[in-house]
Amino acid sequence: MSLKTKFSLLLVAIFVLFMGAFWGFTQYWVAGINNDWATRLTEKQVLFDKHRTLHPLLREIALAKQMAAEPALLDMALHESDPAVRQRGIALMESYRNKFSSHLYSAVFSQTQHYYLNDEKNAFAGAQLRYTLSPKNPVDAWFYATLASGNDYALNVSMENHGATKVAQVWINVLLKHEGKAVGIVGTGLALDEFLLDSVAMEQAGVTNLFVDSNLAIQLNRDSKMIDLASIAKPDAQRLKVNALFTQETDMASLRAATQRLIKGESSNEMLRVSYRGKPHLLGVAYIPALDWFDLTLIDAQQGVLFAKLWWVAGLFGVLFLSVLALVAWMLHRWLLNPMAILKNAMHELELNHYTSLPPLVGSAEIKSLSQQFNVMAEHIRTHQQELENKVQERTSLLTATLESLPDLWFELSLDGGYRQMPATYKHGMAVDPTLMVGKSVAEVLPAGAAKIVLSGLAEAHLTGRSTGKQFYLDLSDGRFWFELSIARKQVLAGQEPRFIALSRDITERKNAEEKIRQLAFYDALTGVPNRRLLDERLGYAMLEGKRSGHYGALMFLDLDKFKPLNDLHGHEMGDLMLIEVARRLQSCVREVDTVARFGGDEFVVVLGALSGDMAQSETDAGSIAEKIRSALAEPYFLQAQQGAEVVHHSAGSIGVTLFQGQIIKADDLLKRADMAMYQAKQAGRNRVCFQR
Repeated sequence: MSLKTKFSLLLVAIFVLFMGAFWGFTQYWVAGINNDWATRLTEKQVLFDKHRTLHPLLREIALAKQMAAEPALLDMALHESDPAVRQRGIALMESYRNKFSSHLYSAVFSQTQHYYLNDEKNAFAGAQLRYTLSPKNPVDAWFYATLASGNDYALNVSMENHGATKVAQVWINVLLKHEGKAVGIVGTGLALDEFLLDSVAMEQAGVTNLFVDSNLAIQLNRDSKMIDLASIAKPDAQRLKVNALFTQETDMASLRAATQRLIKGESSNEMLRVSYRGKPHLLGVAYIPALDWFDLTLIDAQQGVLFAKLWWVAGLFGVLFLSVLALVAWMLHRWLLNPMAILKNAMHELELNHYTSLPPLVGSAEIKSLSQQFNVMAEHIRTHQQELENKVQERTSLLTATLESLPDLWFELSLDGGYRQMPATYKHGMAVDPTLMVGKSVAEVLPAGAAKIVLSGLAEAHLTGRSTGKQFYLDLSDGRFWFELSIARKQVLAGQEPRFIALSRDITERKNAEEKIRQLAFYDALTGVPNRRLLDERLGYAMLEGKRSGHYGALMFLDLDKFKPLNDLHGHEMGDLMLIEVARRLQSCVREVDTVARFGGDEFVVVLGALSGDMAQSETDAGSIAEKIRSALAEPYFLQAQQGAEVVHHSAGSIGVTLFQGQIIKADDLLKRADMAMYQAKQAGRNRVCFQR
């Protein structure tokens, strides 16, 4: 495909892609603005509807709660049969009747189930006791349902008889409590028609407002026929729910999910897109915790459109952009493509002549300058190629000399561990002639352990490019030698097998020095057993292991009897010989996994791990080992000094034992417990074993 064709296709692709991106961005931008506008509009409308409806209700609820807290009313609920108490209670309720906006109150007391009522006309003055409720009467079901709910108050919409007509009433029912127990219900009511006029019935173009309870039963609606009357006393299946308005199950599922998020406090309000009466609507949802209701505000989707689709803007932009691309194509063809085609033919001729002649100058301006630079470049390549060949040969010789002078052994390996190259002149520390190793693998030359380490280093270098710090040892005729391995992945041409450069450094002296330092740091210089520092480490590990496995361990604290007289009579050399022998005897009495440590002076500590999961059995096992140690320490000591003097010394040991099972206890406290047991053994006559639990 020619460059001209490619440029043409590129311009077409740019036009198509840019116009597609422009159109998509325009639609996204318009949709985003419209969506943001709709969301803000819905949020504001929800807040307006919520507070418009919530304010009068909260005032009446607060007033009803205040009445329920009056002592005179509580006294009447408990002692209604007392005329004076009843008179004071009725007088109190009459005073609140004038405070309620509807001038209406009601009260029912649990003991007698008497129902008291007076309205705005004071129609029941002197006869506020209307009748006695009965659980068999469906009309009274609201009372028993409110008591059973356990809520401090509840709202209930019901139909009430007003003379010859029935009027819908919003009842606010507050529990009257004594010592945490409900003894009655008091409250007030609001005429639903009047309440609707001030709340959801307020006319707004394209806006519909309603309220539902936590079960999505409709509590307030502009259409009073679409209100679920007496919700609190109905079974769930009989309630008039919001699914009567939203017939699509996906809308109901979205609404249920939104109400759950609002209840959990994950958001303050939710905005959904639903279908209402066959048209798309925006649905704003807000939660009213004080009522356990949800405020639903429906806004016609057309109300949330700020910008219409701008087809004509995209079309006009497309025509202008296409004109610009056509002009760019003509200019590219005139100024670039034609001169480039001429220069291409000249370069092809130059390639066939193998630099014997320079191509002619073509084009003008930058193209002509490019043609001139090409002539200069051709000559430069011809001379530079020869210089590079000379430098490569020189540097190869220098690199070979450098590698051969390295004190470390280097070799080239394949990924499977095969030796591909080694310095033939390197002989230091080699058990095999390097020239004989090429073509073999590390598994054939090295022991299994060392070969495994080399192969793991190759795998790591293959993945990351480098591997350092891996160590292995070789047992040669003149001793054990340690080596540290560094491997780097070598750059190879595409298709070639991976190659790696490895350096092996002799670190035997360093390892020996580290071992000497470790021996001095963690082992007793006289007896060779662990010292206090290593004892703390192994004791801590044994306690952790006991906690993990559930097995008991044992800690023994030993003190030698008659050790000081030996030092005083025969000198410290004999004392040191005895301590060495004691350490040997202790080690012969325990397992390899156990620890014998010199605590200080003539005191030793033994740590027994993983005895048994049963405490009694563990105590028996520890006692057997302790008795074995006691018997061994009681055997005579034949001590031979360097000058030839021999001393036969009789001694014994006092042993304190305590068990542990990974308890939450410090190691020092465990040692103190074993030390206490050892002192008990001393006080009991020495040469014995005592346990401390």
